[in-house]
Amino acid sequence: ILIKHTKELELYEGNYNDHTIVRDVYQQAALATQRFIESHISSIVTNALQSVFFEKDLEFKVEFDKKRNSTECNLTLLEDGEEYEILDDKGFGVADIASFALRVAYILLDTVDNVIIMDEPLRHLDSERMSYASKMIAELSKKLDMQFIIVTHSTELGNYADKAIKVVSSDGTAINFD
Repeated sequence: ILIKHTKELELYEGNYNDHTIVRDVYQQAALATQRFIESHISSIVTNALQSVFFEKDLEFKVEFDKKRNSTECNLTLLEDGEEYEILDDKGFGVADIASFALRVAYILLDTVDNVIIMDEPLRHLDSERMSYASKMIAELSKKLDMQFIIVTHSTELGNYADKAIKVVSSDGTAINFD
């Protein structure tokens, strides 16, 4: 009986060691994926912010942090190296650009169809910056091979569009969907 149990114990120890190795491989793959996602999202959002708010030293950081046996994703906005709350401290225009770029980054991670349809994605961005946002969207479209279909009341947002369609009523006035 002792020999039988000793052999079973050796078998279980071997299985345990195999499972430990497999777990370590999965953990390393997860960490590599997290580093890729951090870099991918941080780069896209930072470039978008710097394209529109070029006079500021803005950086967007994504960091994964393991807490209480689960992983959290922390999103941070830095200006001149100082951390800010994106909605509380920098206004909704910055939040609109960051949100727009986050959606683009997510679409690129999630699907092979690089088409994104948005309704008024930059509604809080001031009209002075809309032209810069239009240029940023055109650059993203070319660099990332993405198509953007955007519904907006802002004529400036269409400055760099390949095509723009204005919807008008039958009497010739522009249709307002407010």
